[in-house]
Amino acid sequence: MRLSLKVLVTRPKPAGKKLCEAIEAAGGRSIYFPTLNIVPCTETVDFQQSIARLDQYDWLIFISPQAVYTSVPALLKKWPVLPSHLKVAAIGEGTANALRETNIPVTAFPKEHWNSEGLLALPEFQMVADQKIALVRGEEGRDYLAKTLSHRGAIVTHLIAYQRELPKVGVTDVIDVVVSGGIDMIVCTSGEGLSNLKKLLASAFSSLRKIPVIVISERMVTLAQEIGFEKIFLAKNASQDAIMDTLSQHGQKGLNMTKTTAEVVQAQPEKQHYFPWSGIGIFISILVLIALLVAAYLGERRFMLVDASINHINTDLDNKLSQHQDTITALQKNLSEAEQNIVSIQQAINDLRNAAHSNKDAWSVSEAQYLTKLANDNLQIGDNLPLVLRLLQTADQELSTLSDPKVAPIRKALAADIAALQAVPSVDASGIYMQLSALNAEVDQLPLANNRPVNEASQANNTSSQSWWRRGLKESWKTLQQIVVVRYHQSGQHPFIAPEQQQFLYQNIHAMFEQAMSAITQKQPMIYQESLHTADSWIKQYFIQDSPLTMALLKSLNQLQTVAIKPELPNISATLQTFRDYLAADDSHPDSATDTSQNK
Repeated sequence: MRLSLKVLVTRPKPAGKKLCEAIEAAGGRSIYFPTLNIVPCTETVDFQQSIARLDQYDWLIFISPQAVYTSVPALLKKWPVLPSHLKVAAIGEGTANALRETNIPVTAFPKEHWNSEGLLALPEFQMVADQKIALVRGEEGRDYLAKTLSHRGAIVTHLIAYQRELPKVGVTDVIDVVVSGGIDMIVCTSGEGLSNLKKLLASAFSSLRKIPVIVISERMVTLAQEIGFEKIFLAKNASQDAIMDTLSQHGQKGLNMTKTTAEVVQAQPEKQHYFPWSGIGIFISILVLIALLVAAYLGERRFMLVDASINHINTDLDNKLSQHQDTITALQKNLSEAEQNIVSIQQAINDLRNAAHSNKDAWSVSEAQYLTKLANDNLQIGDNLPLVLRLLQTADQELSTLSDPKVAPIRKALAADIAALQAVPSVDASGIYMQLSALNAEVDQLPLANNRPVNEASQANNTSSQSWWRRGLKESWKTLQQIVVVRYHQSGQHPFIAPEQQQFLYQNIHAMFEQAMSAITQKQPMIYQESLHTADSWIKQYFIQDSPLTMALLKSLNQLQTVAIKPELPNISATLQTFRDYLAADDSHPDSATDTSQNK
């Protein structure tokens, strides 16, 4: 392949540089003027997080060689060995070759149409429902591939590996070459690069648009026409070989075509031809006869095919009509029944609305009565005073919307019940429980009466003042007392507690405190009082009364015995009778007779 062309190459690196080298090797001249600047963005947080989850994907699709050049170093740094289940696809053979150069195996790529449509036509991407697919691509571009895969049920993620920018390059030299006619062909491999070419060389576009341009897709052909290029050649695909073939096939021919045609039109005169008229008539007659025979045969054949098709369609329609006739009849029957049910339901709704409208006051009173019953039940079986108050207040609010003066006695009774409940003193059960727990912890520190310490210093002083024979006699008596111990229990003195029984005394007092604490949680005032009274009497009987700890504990016990852990609650059942009286007097209420009979 030999070229004698001056070609302006706009493809970005590295493919653009390789194309320039191929043109120079074929004998042509290349002017490298990239109209796209590729900026990698693989260090972004989104890209790093996406490749960290690479083992979660089923497919990894590279949509351009630039996607391979910019992303593969970061991918292999994170994954020296790709997950075994991950399959790799390329948008075309050029992208597949770029992947092979990095030792990444390619599972699928289109052999002919190197674009999104070609990739989507592959069998591997026909049934992709619920498959996770990652697209390695630039920041901007077509969304056709992602939208189609998503429409087929795939879960698509975009791995933005690079950005396209308008390069900051000097254009003066290139403009001079364009204006002077020093460029025979332009190669452009992306729509954005084609648009940037016009932007960069806008001042020379009147000369630029006349230069033939080679593009790589039908979409770029349309874009080049819209931009204003006069002569456009379409390469088979985006590979370097396809572009070189296009330069070889169309380059020289395209450059000479206009000139050669002009010369022929200006130099060659119009030619005249002479034919024998008789031969023409016979020839035309034969042609007409053959055409009529062929038309008749084709017409009859087509008529037979159409007739057979119509018969087949009629038969199929008859079968389907017969199959669905029973279904239509059943549906009509169900529709008729449904219409009757709708009429009945509508009539019932109207009756309910009329009844509710005519007995609005009575129904409001019934609702208030129900709330009052709930309040009375809660008061009888529990002591949740806030809930009882809310129920009574809600019942009173329901009655406040009525204008019937007969409701006044009910509201008066409700107001009295609410006031009585609000006057019930609150019991700090948690505080009492914690106070008893603290006193229970101090029981082990109480001093027993029979362990009162003896004033040994005074005994020593008395002994020292006595004579030697008296001291000897007392020492003998003291030794005898260690062998035989005699204790006297005089009237009014504390009972003696043996050492091995002292622990049981402390445990019994602990049991009384714990019993009182349990009575608080179960609302048992009698057990509470009895437990505290027993603990108080034992402490007074067995422990030193003038001890500060004993006095403080007894004082606290006396205060706790005065507390009523379950105050007396008011009786609100009388209010229910006022409701019954109102409903019995209201003959319009449907439940008045039943309610009165049930409460007699």
